[in-house]
Amino acid sequence: MAVKFRKLIYQSPSGARIELQFRDLRDTQRTRIGKFDFVGVDGSYLQHNGMDAQEFPCEMTLSGPDYQERLGYMREMFREKGIGTLYHPDPSIGAIYVVVETVDVSQGVVIDSGYAKISVTFRESIFSTTDTQSRPSDIAEVTSLANVAIADAGSWLSDLINTISSAYSAAVGAIDSVTKVVKDVLGEVLKISNELFSAFNNAVASILGLADTLVFAPLEAINQIKSMIALVEESVDSIEDRIKAYGDAIKKTFGIEDDTLPPPDIQPDMAVVEPTPETRNRAIISQFYAVNLMCGMAKTIVSADYTNRQQALSAVRELLLTYEYFSQALDKIQTNFSGNPRSLQFVSLAPQLRGLVMRAAYSIQRLAYSLETQRTETLAQDTPLVVLAARFYGDVSETTLRRLITDNRLTGRDVVIVPAGRKVVYYA
Repeated sequence: MAVKFRKLIYQSPSGARIELQFRDLRDTQRTRIGKFDFVGVDGSYLQHNGMDAQEFPCEMTLSGPDYQERLGYMREMFREKGIGTLYHPDPSIGAIYVVVETVDVSQGVVIDSGYAKISVTFRESIFSTTDTQSRPSDIAEVTSLANVAIADAGSWLSDLINTISSAYSAAVGAIDSVTKVVKDVLGEVLKISNELFSAFNNAVASILGLADTLVFAPLEAINQIKSMIALVEESVDSIEDRIKAYGDAIKKTFGIEDDTLPPPDIQPDMAVVEPTPETRNRAIISQFYAVNLMCGMAKTIVSADYTNRQQALSAVRELLLTYEYFSQALDKIQTNFSGNPRSLQFVSLAPQLRGLVMRAAYSIQRLAYSLETQRTETLAQDTPLVVLAARFYGDVSETTLRRLITDNRLTGRDVVIVPAGRKVVYYA
């Protein structure tokens, strides 16, 4: 079957769009290398300093009676100042922020007909140095992968309703207990917004009400569960608190009480209980909730704004660690319920979820290289805050002073004179 090749579209900083009919399109990725040579030592030490911006050289030809008019319009778009968006035909690249780096035009005539050859190079750019997040294609890809996994989990749960109905009262109890566990954890990060917290509580009430009619309205109950968990993605609470909430909810959903243990040593409740219709239903509902939570965590991490490198890398570590808990719990539940394979369909989602998690982690690790690094200095003497601002940031504006105060939680007279012996955090 023929594969439809996608179009190359450029959107200028002003929002104007144009489809580029290219005859050759390349992409180049370079590694930032620091090279160190030492006297008396052969060879060099090469330091990997992250990835440079991708380049996209594009070759086009315009012809026809109106080619100069089209060329003029294209030139105007390419001359706009600011950051545009390139929609690449390769889905693994997708939509990226770019600036137009070079434009080279040559014109000629063939048999009384004019033409222009255009070479343009687009260079990838982070959108902002102070409000930085993953590029649009990363967010779109992770969101797509997560939505597919959530849809698969929902369809499997719907298929299992007939099995659940054989232990109907136990199924209702399983939904009630798991929902209440998740509610207690996720509700904490939604309290900051009255609107979101109200929507969250309404979703919880709907789920608990639908539990009694699960056999008759499985899709409605499933959709309410998905909606409830997705609300955390909209929370204005800190990224650290949202990540922790997702991780805690996954562990509690599986009955992991001691998260000080490394993932291989955990003993989730569902992995040690006697397999019965009641515990099987709890295992099924727990897995469905956990899949939604894992996907929500990946989507939240990849779409969040990060202010410094440590914050971004910490998010990656929490994502990978939570996935290890998730994966180990699934494996151990599978072993415990191996006599009832219908309740184990969620295990086959593990590779799919691993791909989702790795994609999100890669996106944020790459982003981290463009972010500021946290640094700490212990003051040898009492120092005015304005002096520290000038030393660390070369700026003594109110914004910079407030940043130092906030980052270091300064209060009282410390906001004027920071005392000797105090550790001061700044970013560079």
